[in-house]
Amino acid sequence: MGGWLTKQGCRVIISLFGISVLIGGNAEAAPETAAAAQTIAPVQQNFVAPPDDARVMMRWWWFGPSVTKPELEREILAMKAGGIGGFEIQPVYPLALDDVSKNIRNLPYLSEDFLDALRFASEKAHENGMRIDLTLGSGWPYGGPHVQIDEAAACLRMAVVEVPMNAHSGRPELAPYPDWTAQFLVHKTAPLRAYMLLHGELAGSWGVHVRKPDGSMPSIDARGSAYYWLDPRWRDPGNMSDGFTGPLGHLENRAEPGDIAHQPSLAFVPYLVTGDRFFADEMAYWANFCLIGSFASDDNRKGAQGLLIGNEVRGIGWGLRNLGDAAAYLPDTSPMKAYLASKVMSNLAYLDQYANAFVSGPLQTLFPNRRPEDGNAPYQQYMWISLWEQSYVAWAVDRVMQHRQVTPAVSFATAGATIRNRIARLQLNLFTHPQWPKDHDRQAPYLLAAARRSSDRRITYFQTFLEMAAATFSVPTPSQPDFVRPFEGYYGPEARLLLLICEGLGDAKATEALDGLMADVSNNVKMIDDLNRRSGWAIAADGVNPGAAHRALSLRPAATARKSR
Repeated sequence: MGGWLTKQGCRVIISLFGISVLIGGNAEAAPETAAAAQTIAPVQQNFVAPPDDARVMMRWWWFGPSVTKPELEREILAMKAGGIGGFEIQPVYPLALDDVSKNIRNLPYLSEDFLDALRFASEKAHENGMRIDLTLGSGWPYGGPHVQIDEAAACLRMAVVEVPMNAHSGRPELAPYPDWTAQFLVHKTAPLRAYMLLHGELAGSWGVHVRKPDGSMPSIDARGSAYYWLDPRWRDPGNMSDGFTGPLGHLENRAEPGDIAHQPSLAFVPYLVTGDRFFADEMAYWANFCLIGSFASDDNRKGAQGLLIGNEVRGIGWGLRNLGDAAAYLPDTSPMKAYLASKVMSNLAYLDQYANAFVSGPLQTLFPNRRPEDGNAPYQQYMWISLWEQSYVAWAVDRVMQHRQVTPAVSFATAGATIRNRIARLQLNLFTHPQWPKDHDRQAPYLLAAARRSSDRRITYFQTFLEMAAATFSVPTPSQPDFVRPFEGYYGPEARLLLLICEGLGDAKATEALDGLMADVSNNVKMIDDLNRRSGWAIAADGVNPGAAHRALSLRPAATARKSR
C-alpha cells in the first residue's frame, strides 16, 4: 500500500489487488476517477466469484495423525463447496490412543502410511483446483534433551474416582495391585489399558510430590534439609535437621496426601507397559514419600535406616511394596535406585530380626499393642492383633524378595523369609490346628485376641489356640461375638495369600486348607466369584513364593484374574 501528497491537494492512492483507487483531491482529478471506474467492475466481479488462486486457505490439523482416505476426501470436498481455495496440512500430536473398536489408528510421522495419506490429499486438492501446503510440524517443543522436564508439554486428563481417594475402604486400588491393573494384565484390551494408564496419571494429583529447590528428592541419609518428618509435631530433639522443620507451611494446604497405611500402587505397571518417564518419576515420589512420611524418631524410622515400623501394620506392607518395586525397576541411571534399594534391605533385615527375636509363646503372634480396640471397652481385657493387616506385610515381603538382584551390590532375596513364614503359618494354624474352631467364619476373623491384659496393663500371652479362640469369640458375648467374618467380602483373599505361601513352603495340610477356602460358599456367594470381583487380590499361585513347587493350576478352580502379579 502506498501514498503521497501533491500540490493540488491531499490525495491518497491505495493499491488494492493491483488497481489504483483515488480518494480526495479536486476537479483536476476527474479524468483519473473516470478511468478508475472502468476498472472497478472486474474487481467487484472477482469478489462475487473469486478465482481459485485468490480464495482463502485453511489450516488443516491432522491430530495423530489419525486420518483415513474417505474422511480426507469428504473434508476436501466440504472445503471446496464452502469456497475455500486450499489448505495447509499441520500434522500434530494424537488426541487418543489407537483403538480398533473406534477406528482410531495413529500414523507414525513420515511412515509410508503417513506419506501415502499426504499424496492422496495432494492429488484430491489438484483435482479440485485447490492449493496445498504442508508444515513439517507445529514447532512447539514437545520434548527432547534440550527441554527441561518442568517446561515439557503436559496435558490435563480425566479419570474416574468412584470412591474418595482418601477413603480407608471400598477403593478398588487398595489391594496388592489395583483391580483395574489385574484386569488389564489378564485381558489386555485397549480400553482396560487406557483405563489403567489414566489412573496411573492420576498418581500425579496426590500430595506426595516433595523435592528440594535443585529438583532432587529429599534424602534421609544426610543431616540438614532432608532430615524431617512431614508431620510437624516432631521437633527433632537431636537437631539432625540443623533447624529445618520441613517444607514451607509443612504442606498443610497440599493436595490429598493419603496415608501410608492406605497407599495404592498406581504408577508401577503403567511404567512397565509404557516406559514413560512420568510414571518412573511417580514411582520414585511415592516410594520416597513412604520414607519422609514415616515418623522420624530414633525408635521408629531409626534415622537413616528408613524403617517403616512406625506406621500401621498394613502401612509396613504397602510402603514396602512401593519401595521395592521402585528400587527394582527404576532405570540404573536413576539416583534414587540404589538409595531406595538400601532402605528396602534395611526393612527386610529389621523385620527378620524382629521375627527371630520377638517372644510371644508357642502361638507365635506378632505386632502387639497396635490396635485401638486395646483401649476400648469391652475389648480392653485382651490385647488384639489383626492378621489381615499382617498378611499385607507377608505378601509384600514375598513380593520384594522375588525382585532378587536389583543392583550389583543388593539382592532382596537374602532377607525377609523369617517374618513372612511366621505370619503365614499363624494363618495356616487357624485352618488346621485341632484346637481352633472349624467354622469358616472363624478361620479369618477381623481380630485375634493374642494375650490377656491385667488391670495394671501387663500382658500375658495365650499359650494354646484353645485359649486364644475362647477369648477371641467371647466379646462382647460368646453367643454374639463381634469379630466373626465370612471369607467372602472380608478376609478370604488375604487368607488365600498366606496359605499359598505355606503351600509353597511344603507345609502339611496347606493345600487342603487352600482348596477348602476356594470351595467355600457363604450367603450364595462363592469364594472364587468374590476373588474375581476383587481381582487385585487374585495373585496367581506361581506369583507367591515362586521358588517352591505348586500343583498344576488346572487342579484348582481358575479365577478370572488369577494371572495378575
